[in-house]
Amino acid sequence: MTLDKTRSTFDRETSSVPGAPYVELEQSMATSRERIVEFSENDSQQATMLAEFDRARRFVLSCVGAYQSNPVYFSRIPIPTIDIGPEESVDVNWVADDRRLLLNFSPHEPEVSLAGIQRNGEGSSIQGHITADTPNAWIVSWLVG
Repeated sequence: MTLDKTRSTFDRETSSVPGAPYVELEQSMATSRERIVEFSENDSQQATMLAEFDRARRFVLSCVGAYQSNPVYFSRIPIPTIDIGPEESVDVNWVADDRRLLLNFSPHEPEVSLAGIQRNGEGSSIQGHITADTPNAWIVSWLVG
């Protein structure tokens, strides 16, 4: 299997190759982590932001894993980007064809803030707070709608 860096989604076949689970998602997350390290202003800020990055990474992987564990779901899952957010937080920006989901992981809040919109203005939008400790397959299900 080869990594195609131009793809912005991964699917069950790509992500379930033995010895290379979620390879495209992991590559995207590695790039995001490098950006956080590069743009951190000092060691303390870097440590705080990397802790939030790790929390965001675990959450995304648990959501994707929970979604893919259900054999009913076959949609291609978009690969999110994880970037620097406000006040030492980390943002997960997850964009599908017609939906966008923003998750904010803050060192000052135990819960994750989320806001999701449907681009064409029809259908559902979501907003609120969720726990990062529980896999939330419904988030991926909503996103790929």
